[in-house]
Amino acid sequence: MRHHLGAGGLAELAIHAVPDQSGAPVARPGFFDHLDRAPKLDDIDDSQLIHDQTRFWWTALRKAAGGPGVDADPGRTYNQIHLCLEAAARGEGVTIGREVTTRDYLQGGRLVRPFLPTLPLHDSHFLIRPRHAPLSEATEAVMDWLQEEANAHETWYSLISNAPSSPKV
Repeated sequence: MRHHLGAGGLAELAIHAVPDQSGAPVARPGFFDHLDRAPKLDDIDDSQLIHDQTRFWWTALRKAAGGPGVDADPGRTYNQIHLCLEAAARGEGVTIGREVTTRDYLQGGRLVRPFLPTLPLHDSHFLIRPRHAPLSEATEAVMDWLQEEANAHETWYSLISNAPSSPKV
């Protein structure tokens, strides 16, 4: 059994999809309090953007929300998502966080989701194994456990998906 991140399409293998993730803007609680209203994506100044090296997510998110794209050059760029999340938690701006990487920050109240729009990630996770090889009990147990964890995460994330600015669930 192996873990694979990508688009799938491996013909001679049995492929078990793990539930997809999405990305959403996250910020420090109170980051938008100066607005005296619910924030909108357009309220983020380009200089407040925090992004990883891809520079893809902000443009994609604004387009998906029906607004203009964004120039991804301004703002801060970090080479690891953890550094992006830490900068946002310090109040330095807003970043796009994946479900799994932001979970502890959201549950601990260090970050909130100030907006409802989310983007499905363009890559998915898959567990792969040779199609005709029997699974050992240990491998089956690990696959079952991973699926249970993914399902529990999916349930948790669905609870916060419609609750912007909720620091704890």
